[in-house]
Amino acid sequence: MTLELQVGIGYGACLIAGLRWIEATTPPATRGRVTGMFYLLTYVGFWAPMVLAAVARRTGEGVALWLTAVLALASAAVTGVRRWRSDEQDFARGTFSAAQRR
Repeated sequence: MTLELQVGIGYGACLIAGLRWIEATTPPATRGRVTGMFYLLTYVGFWAPMVLAAVARRTGEGVALWLTAVLALASAAVTGVRRWRSDEQDFARGTFSAAQRR
């Protein structure tokens, strides 16, 4: 019971932090669309443990762990490339990204 409570608190804290970040960083005209996408991806993420448990039952825990690692690395790579391209475009236009303004 204690672990479930801690995981639930962690999920809730991440959800609230993400929504507050969206509110602070998106313009009002697109905030609804961004919030909807955030909820969609959040609930897909809530399904991830169940999907990985099903994969582990069928193929073994090793395969499920490797699948998780590959997906995490792919996600990090896509995020890094997108950030790098965004910074390059900002530099070419003579503007700076939000991270550089802080």
